[in-house]
Amino acid sequence: MTKHFKKIIITMALLTFSMAVYAQENESAIEAAPIVDIMGTPALTSDDVSAWLDGFMPFALEVGDIVGAVVTVVKDGEVLANRGYGYADLATGETVNPAETLFRPGSISKLFTWTSVMQLVEQDRIDLDVDVNTYLDFDLPTNRGIVTMRHLMTHTAGFQEVLKDLFFENQPFEDADLREYLVSHIPQQIYNSGTMPAYSNYSTSLAGYIVEKVSGESLIAYIENHIFTPLNMTRSSFSQPLPESLAADMSKGYQSMTDGRAQSFEVIVPMPAGALSSTGDDMAKFMLAYLNQGAGLMLPETANQMFITLDNQFPPLNGFALGFYREDRNGLNIISHGGDTMWFHSNMSLLVDHGVGLYVSVNSSGGLAAAPIRNSLLAEFTDRYFPYEADINETLPTSLEHSEAVAGIYESSRGGEGNFTAVLRYLSHFQVTATEEGALITPVISVFPGTGDPMFEIAPWVWQSKSGRRFAARVNDGVVTALATDPAAFTFTPVPWYRSSTWLNPTLMGALVVILLTFIAWPIRAIARWRFNVPFSYQGPRKMAYRLAPVAALLILLYLLSWGVFITWIGSSVFNFAASRSENLLMMLYFFSILPLIAVVLSITAARTVITDSSTWFQKVSSILLVVSLFIVIWFSAVVGFFSFETGF
Repeated sequence: MTKHFKKIIITMALLTFSMAVYAQENESAIEAAPIVDIMGTPALTSDDVSAWLDGFMPFALEVGDIVGAVVTVVKDGEVLANRGYGYADLATGETVNPAETLFRPGSISKLFTWTSVMQLVEQDRIDLDVDVNTYLDFDLPTNRGIVTMRHLMTHTAGFQEVLKDLFFENQPFEDADLREYLVSHIPQQIYNSGTMPAYSNYSTSLAGYIVEKVSGESLIAYIENHIFTPLNMTRSSFSQPLPESLAADMSKGYQSMTDGRAQSFEVIVPMPAGALSSTGDDMAKFMLAYLNQGAGLMLPETANQMFITLDNQFPPLNGFALGFYREDRNGLNIISHGGDTMWFHSNMSLLVDHGVGLYVSVNSSGGLAAAPIRNSLLAEFTDRYFPYEADINETLPTSLEHSEAVAGIYESSRGGEGNFTAVLRYLSHFQVTATEEGALITPVISVFPGTGDPMFEIAPWVWQSKSGRRFAARVNDGVVTALATDPAAFTFTPVPWYRSSTWLNPTLMGALVVILLTFIAWPIRAIARWRFNVPFSYQGPRKMAYRLAPVAALLILLYLLSWGVFITWIGSSVFNFAASRSENLLMMLYFFSILPLIAVVLSITAARTVITDSSTWFQKVSSILLVVSLFIVIWFSAVVGFFSFETGF
């Protein structure tokens, strides 16, 4: 099955899911006979939202191939719904109990770290705007501008992605591990601090360590004493593994319902960024505290500071607040945070002006279904209880000109440079296309992955779709330097020409065809000579050239195959990013860099002989094409970091 065919199948399945959920919701709504206001909008009550969720979630889990989920809704200081769906443990048949079953909210854990930071800010023990080196007992290099706590909280420190040692399997986390991780995994600054949102687990982990240094408590103990205990969150923990009192109620993680195999408990090494385990009940208490002006956690003005202090890198789009990101939709002021581990996928959204909170967590990836389910839940929830239709203005006179300026190939600002993970950034390339009417189409802004949601320019360099999604460009001297979706938590930059997949992908494919044909022609011609009893006609240097070309092709194929196997293996499990598993293999591959260099020397030697003797024009052209093809492979290898010899990633 080709990659494009898979995308088509996934898109069709998601569209089917959407229509079916819509039908299921309507059926459930009719059965529940909800209270509606005079405009026909259902009232957000416990009975109505429970009935609606009971129509939405079971079908969503079935279609999405998800084992289990928890959904919690709070409003005006009360829990409206706390629902469990599916299974916490398939082997035992244990169902999800929202009051007892623990899920892993992933990066929603960051909000607990940021809460800790703001408590210390409130006590004048942390300053948001001084160099974080002030608080550290090791030196953090900041060659592209000092890094402040505000930069960490808004993910604008400029750090590249850190992937190595994110997760360990069956290995307990010790307090000393955090400092060791931070010192040994310092990322490069690839952007000037304060200029580009680039989501960073390292940033949050660094902030968590600063909490430890300032407070004198381990972060696990600090959160227990200053967040869990005040809010009576008795079934939550950052400990890895969990305490015995909680471990038995931890939901298993799964790839999918179809797969059905329970996975091991994930140990998140950058603990402040994602180690939380919690129940729906406890997450309700956390949401209610923030919706009640931080009651039990901080002063109202401190909580309000977190909500309204925005890092607007791409106005008028929503950006990062302090720790939260803004996710306004349907005219609502929404602050949110999502979270993913390998197996658990979650989202928490606070509709701060309405006192409403929505939390969802699923315990399976379900292929590509987890993200659409949680995103659709928020979208359907807000559309049901706070209906809204985006006001798309008439197309601006600049629409076509600006759309054509934006059109091109982009890559995520969250990625690596100077190591082999640059290949992941390369694979993330996507295209923005301008229509004849001046609209923009991109898979980044879509109703469902792979389906276009046309955007129309509503203000200079700002586009909006009919579904309310927004998109903006940063422009310097008429040149587009970055794009952002709404919220501008994740941004995208134009791909430099030298690593643009627009030309490099087809060029690389052509080079691989030449290399592969060069190699397979060798045994084919040998078999043909044997079959038809034709003597080998080359002698001397020409005989050597005949053999050097396929050997060069073989070396380059082995080189690429080795990298392909490694990347497939390391991408098959997040646990493979551990240094203990990957580092030796990576160094071996770096030393394999000698293979393409040897291949180039062999191919040039063969080409010189072929060109200078009485070979046919086809043989001469073929030998030149092989040399060119090998250089293209080397170019690609350099672009994606295969020659970096960098084991930090």
